[in-house]
Amino acid sequence: AALLAAAGVAAASAPGAAQAFVYNGKEYFDITFGINPFIWALAAAFIIFYGATLKNAALKYNKPYGTLTVKDPDPIIGKGKKFIGMEAEGLGGKKADN
Repeated sequence: AALLAAAGVAAASAPGAAQAFVYNGKEYFDITFGINPFIWALAAAFIIFYGATLKNAALKYNKPYGTLTVKDPDPIIGKGKKFIGMEAEGLGGKKADN
């Protein structure tokens, strides 16, 4: 119990020792971390603009693939080709060296 009380006192006195919320004897609460609010607004606008740009690019260039979205889609392996397993290729389940 004494150890727990000592830990509580140490935790309660840590901000006071570092004077984390006190400047020249007056207590302050700065939610902007000392950075100009205009810069915070600029950063927020940039993040929103960047996110919108990524979303628009994804919607423009990301083409759907599948039997329900594209009529008669080409296979990923290529047109006119068939999948050949490793056993049929003669690798016997071992990976080929590149």
